[in-house]
Amino acid sequence: MEITDMRVCDQFSKGLCLYASGDLSGAAKAFKQVLSFSQDNADALDMLGVVMGLAGDLDRAEALILRAIAIDSEKAGYHKDLGNVYKRMKRYDAAKDSLCQALFRKPDFVEGNYDLGVLYQTINQPEKALSCYKRCLELDSHFPKAYNNAGLIYLNQQETVQAKRFFELAIENDRHFAGAHLNLGVLYKRTGNHQQALSCFHSAASLAPNMHEAYCSMGEIFQSMGRIPNAIKCHERVTQILPCYAAGWVNLGTAYHDCHSLDKAMHYYQKALSIDPQLPQALLNKGIVHREQGRYSEALSCFRKAFEIDGDYENALVQLVGLLIHQCEWKSLHVYNALLDKATRNAFAAKRKPDETPFLNIIRQQDPLLNFHVAKAWSETIKTDAAGWGRQFDFGQHRKVKRLIRLGYLSANFQNHPTSELILGLMERHNRQRYEVFSYSYGKNDGSVKRKEIVSASDCFKDLSGLTDSEAADLIYNDQVDVLIDLMGYTKGARMRICAGRPAPVQVRYLGMAGTTGADFFDYIIVDDTVCLKEHESYYSEKPVYMPYSYQVNNYASRSMDRALQAKISRANQPFIFCSFSTAYKIDASVFNAWMRILTQSPDSVLWLMPENSNVGKNLLEAVQLMGVNPERIIFKEKLPIDQHLNRLQEADIALDTMTVNGAATTSDALWAGLPVLTLKGSHFASRMSESLLCAVGLSEMVAGDLEHYEKTAVLLANTPAKLHQIRQKLQKHRTDSPLFDTGTFVKSLEKAFELMWERFVNNKKPAPIVVVP
Repeated sequence: MEITDMRVCDQFSKGLCLYASGDLSGAAKAFKQVLSFSQDNADALDMLGVVMGLAGDLDRAEALILRAIAIDSEKAGYHKDLGNVYKRMKRYDAAKDSLCQALFRKPDFVEGNYDLGVLYQTINQPEKALSCYKRCLELDSHFPKAYNNAGLIYLNQQETVQAKRFFELAIENDRHFAGAHLNLGVLYKRTGNHQQALSCFHSAASLAPNMHEAYCSMGEIFQSMGRIPNAIKCHERVTQILPCYAAGWVNLGTAYHDCHSLDKAMHYYQKALSIDPQLPQALLNKGIVHREQGRYSEALSCFRKAFEIDGDYENALVQLVGLLIHQCEWKSLHVYNALLDKATRNAFAAKRKPDETPFLNIIRQQDPLLNFHVAKAWSETIKTDAAGWGRQFDFGQHRKVKRLIRLGYLSANFQNHPTSELILGLMERHNRQRYEVFSYSYGKNDGSVKRKEIVSASDCFKDLSGLTDSEAADLIYNDQVDVLIDLMGYTKGARMRICAGRPAPVQVRYLGMAGTTGADFFDYIIVDDTVCLKEHESYYSEKPVYMPYSYQVNNYASRSMDRALQAKISRANQPFIFCSFSTAYKIDASVFNAWMRILTQSPDSVLWLMPENSNVGKNLLEAVQLMGVNPERIIFKEKLPIDQHLNRLQEADIALDTMTVNGAATTSDALWAGLPVLTLKGSHFASRMSESLLCAVGLSEMVAGDLEHYEKTAVLLANTPAKLHQIRQKLQKHRTDSPLFDTGTFVKSLEKAFELMWERFVNNKKPAPIVVVP
C-alpha cells in the first residue's frame, strides 16, 4: 500500500527511526498512530507486528502480520517477518514455510535468505544454514551478518581457519560489528591465543559497552592466566550490566574462590541463588566451598541437588562421586559410579575432555589405558591454555654452557606433608659437585620444621605462590633450570600449566599422582618395573625411567624410635591388632568388607583406623554394623607426629593395605617400624605401589594375588603366631640393609637417570625409556 497521507508518512518514518534506535515502545506508539489514520495500512501492521514480536507479545505479532499479508500477500517482507515470529514461537515448520514463501516471491531477497539461514542454524541444520548464508553473500558480498554466522558454523565444526576468515570478513565489512569481534575472540580463546582473544573482547566491549559476554570471556581468560584482580573487575562489570544475571554472580564468586577468599565466594554464590535457586553451577560451587571448609554433609547436599536439577551436569556428578569416596559413604556410590562411567565414555565419544579428573579416574578405575586417555584429554586442554601465553622458550644455550646440572623441584607440598618427608633425604644427598638443587613452592607456607628443612636442603628456594602460572614459568626459565621435576601430577593444588609452558629442556614426573599425566610436556616419569609393567609403556605419555628395586625414595635414617624393634609373637591376653592408616579415599567397600570378614575369622582381633573427620568415622562404623561386626573392635586413632606414629606402629601386628590405591608413605612407614604389610596386587601404578615396596624389602610373600588370597593370608597370620613371627624376623633382618631404605644408593641411581636424560638432550636425542642399573 502506498503511503500518501503526510501524517501517515511522518509517523511511519518516525516509527522506523525509533525502531532502528531500539526504542520499541516509542516505535509501537508511532505505528499505532499510523493505524489510527489508516487502519488497513499493511506496512504499519507489519512493523507493529515486528515490534510486538521483539517485545515478547508473539500472539499479537502473528495476528498483526497475518492482517498485513491478507491485505498484500505478495509482499515478501511480510512473509519473512511472519517467519521470524514463528521462529520465536518455536513453530519451526511454520517459520520455514513463511520464509520459503518470502523467497518464492523474491528469490534475490538477501534478508530472506539470511533469516532462513538463521532458522536452519537454530534447528541444528548447519549445512542448510551455510548454503543460505553463501546465497546471501552471492547477492551482497558486503553483508557482515552472513559472514559472522557462517563463521560460527565453521567454528562449531572445528574448522578454525575458515571460521577466522569469515569473522575477519565480517569485521572488514563492518568494523563496528561488536558481535564479530566477540566471536573472533571466542575462536582465539578456544585455540589458546589468549592475547589476541583479549584484544578482540576489548574491541567488542569498546563498541558495545553493555556486551556482557565480552567481559565474561575476558574474566575467564584472566582467571586461567592467574590474573585474578583483572578477572574480578571483568566479572564485576558483568554484574553491573546485568544485576539479575545469576551466572554473572557465580563467575564473580569463582574469581574470589580462585584466590581462596571463601567467604566472599560463598556470598556471591548465595547472591546467584537468590536470583535463581535452581542454578546448578551456583549449587555446585557452594558445595565446593562447604567441602573446603569441612562441612561435608552440606557439600553433599549441594552436589546432589545440583545433579538432581540437571542430570547432564557432569561436573556435579564428578564432585558428588569424589566426595562420597573421600567420606567412605558407599550406600549409593555404585549408582553414581555407573553414571560417571557413562558420562566419561560419552565425553570421549563426543571428542571432548571429560569432567572426571585424572586423579579421580585413577582412584576409581584400575584401567591404565582409560587412566591414560582421561589424563591425556586434561593435559591437552592445559597445554592449549599455556600456548595462549604466546611464547616458546629456547634452550639452545643449555646445550652450550658447561656447568652444574641445575635441578628444579616443583611442588605445592613443601610443608608438613608426606611428599616432603620422602623427598628431603633426596635433596640433602644430591652430589653438589655435579648438581644444584632449586626448589619452587606454590603451596602454603605452614611454618613447619619440614618446610624449613626443605628450604635448608635447597641451594635456592623460591616461593611462586604470588605469581601467575606464566610468571612462574618465566622465573624457572630465567633461572636456567635444566631438569624440572614435578612432584604433583593431578593432585590437590597442582598448577600443571607451569610445566605445560615448558620452562625447562627436560621435564620429569615423580611422586604425587601415581600414574601418567598423559602430557607430552613431560619427558620422563620415575617408576620401577613393578608399578609400570613393560607391556604398559604405551599407556604412558612420559618415557619410563625404571629404578632398581623401587621407585620410591625414603628418608628414615634420622628417625629415632623410643623402643628397640622386636620380632614379637602375639602377646597373651591382648588382642591381635590389625591396622590401616590409609587416607579415607583409599578405603573402598570391597576391601573394607574383606577386613570385616578377616576380623570375624580372627578371634580376639581389633582394627585400628585413622578417619580424617567424624563423618568418615560415622560412615565406617555404619558399615561395620552392616557386616555384623561389633563396633567396639574398631578403634579410631588420632594423627600423630611422624616419630610418635612410627613408635605406635610397633604395637600393631599386621598392617592391612588398601586395594585400588595402595599405601605409599603409609606402607614404607609401617615397614620401617618393623610392621609387616599385607597388600593386594592390582593392575595399575596406584594399585601396585605396596608390592614394589614389599619386594624391595624382601617380603614378596605379603603380596596377595586376589581378594580371597588376601583374606586367607591375613587370617592365617593372625591365627598362626609362629608364621607371623618368622615374617617379622625377616623384616627386622632386612630392614636396615634393604634397598628400600638405602637413601644414598637411591639418590645415586636417580642421578644416573638424570645424567642419561641430560646426555640425550645435549646430543639432541628424543627421550627414550631408561633402565637404571644398580
